[in-house]
Amino acid sequence: MTHRPFLLTAALALTSCAYAAEHSVPCNTLPEAVQQHSKSLLEPGTTVKGCVKDGSGSKISYEMELVTPKGSKDVTFSPAGDVLEVEQQVDPSTLPPPVAAAFAKAAGGGKLGKVGSLTRQGQLIAYESTIEKGGKHRELAFRPDGAPMKAD
Repeated sequence: MTHRPFLLTAALALTSCAYAAEHSVPCNTLPEAVQQHSKSLLEPGTTVKGCVKDGSGSKISYEMELVTPKGSKDVTFSPAGDVLEVEQQVDPSTLPPPVAAAFAKAAGGGKLGKVGSLTRQGQLIAYESTIEKGGKHRELAFRPDGAPMKAD
């Protein structure tokens, strides 16, 4: 019985930390540099789904969640407006052959979820997706050469 107050306090502290780390914000409250750079990334037919402020202290970033004619796209910016990361939905038929083969092998009869590319500092890092098999979901990531890596 004496552990309950401690557990409740710990749960509230963790929830507060998670909230402080990432939360939705109005897009018009993003730093001016982020707003200006984001305008150049909006291709015709793109809508802004939402904006997120992530981090605390000196490790702050901003994310714009976009819906493009090709699917979802999340762009992470530094406070200075530099693009740090882009996660973009891709058509599985456009995957490089080694990556498509790696997903097919990993799926092993399961269902492949939406596939996304992950670009950091302008360099393609990985392709990510989920596999649903037997009612269970598993996250997968492969480098552009098809080598497995830890999903973000």
